[in-house]
Amino acid sequence: MLLGDSGYPVLPYLMTPYRPEPEQPHQRRFNSRHKSTRVVVEHAIGVLKRRFAVLHQEFRIRPDRACVIIGACVVLHNICINRRIFLEDEDDLIEDADNDVQVADGANRGDLYREAFARTHFS
Repeated sequence: MLLGDSGYPVLPYLMTPYRPEPEQPHQRRFNSRHKSTRVVVEHAIGVLKRRFAVLHQEFRIRPDRACVIIGACVVLHNICINRRIFLEDEDDLIEDADNDVQVADGANRGDLYREAFARTHFS
């Protein structure tokens, strides 16, 4: 399952936050956990992009090759961590995960999957 901000449509495999801010408690808990998880992911992506300039550009290669490049960057980053080679002001890379772009509700069946997931795991 993938997490996306509200700029993406909710799909069976892509969970986005409820918009507008929901009234139901399980939906509010889902949004809260979704946001806190995305902050961690956004931070990790920010650190990788800062360490490896190649990740700042659009890849014009096949997806399987892009995955190899990204994977190599992650491996090299982990080696840096193990050798205690840190970036300066690494803590400044946390970005706000909120995005206020509105997406039409009910455009697909993803909203039903999200609701079932939120009821099962956050009620």
